[in-house]
Amino acid sequence: MKMLKMEVDVLPSSTRKDALKQKREEKQVEQLEKERKFIEEQEHSIEESIQSVTEQHRQKVALLERQLLEQQQQLKKAREGSLWELEENHLKSLHQMLRRQLKDRLILQRHQILLKHEKEAEQILRHNQHQAEKMQQHHAVEKKRLHKAVKMESKLRTQAFKKASRLGEVKVSTDEFEEQEKKRVKDDIEAGEKRLRQEWNRLMAENRLREKDLEQAQEQKMKILVEHEKTKTKELDSKCELEMKDWRHLLLIKKKAMEDEFASQKSNLESFYTRTVFGAESSYQSSTI
Repeated sequence: MKMLKMEVDVLPSSTRKDALKQKREEKQVEQLEKERKFIEEQEHSIEESIQSVTEQHRQKVALLERQLLEQQQQLKKAREGSLWELEENHLKSLHQMLRRQLKDRLILQRHQILLKHEKEAEQILRHNQHQAEKMQQHHAVEKKRLHKAVKMESKLRTQAFKKASRLGEVKVSTDEFEEQEKKRVKDDIEAGEKRLRQEWNRLMAENRLREKDLEQAQEQKMKILVEHEKTKTKELDSKCELEMKDWRHLLLIKKKAMEDEFASQKSNLESFYTRTVFGAESSYQSSTI
């Protein structure tokens, strides 16, 4: 005020009062302006502090939200991974069970066919043995009959020779006749026995052929069975491989969908906090203006 009075004192006395009043008003306006600016600066400083604290809090919350989201995603990924592993193990176990069941059925089928083959072979063997025994019995009777018939014929011829010899109707001596008769008896017996041996050999050949035909038929059946087993096993393996391939394809789709879901969740979270920042800045700018 002293400075203001000194400034006014140099003026003419007629204008001092008005000048002093004007100066006082100017000082008051200047003081009010300083106070307004000071208040604005204080408010601006407070807003900046609030904005800084708010941003720090937002960043902390955003970090916690991201960490929580990542934990939730990891838990879901682990849970889904466990379920997928169980599904895969179940599918593999199912395929192994189907293979074992098929193998058991094929083994049982082969065992039944082998038993049938053994039964057929035993039947053929019994039949052949029966035929052989029957022929042996027949040949034993035939040999006795042959020897008896040849000896009887020889006896009759000898009697006829002796009768003719007494009548002088023979041209050979008794020794020659006996020698010839002995040879004829031997030849007749050998011819008869040869016929029996040939009949026996034919029977043995027929039996061997019957056994061989059965063996070949059984080998052909086993060959067909082996091809059938290979076909069934290959069909089952192809079916199991196709099921596993389809499951793995669906698994890739599920994994891709889950990764897309995770990415979308992260993107939405980032967008939310980005919008929050922009909204806070806009509000601050509007309030400042």
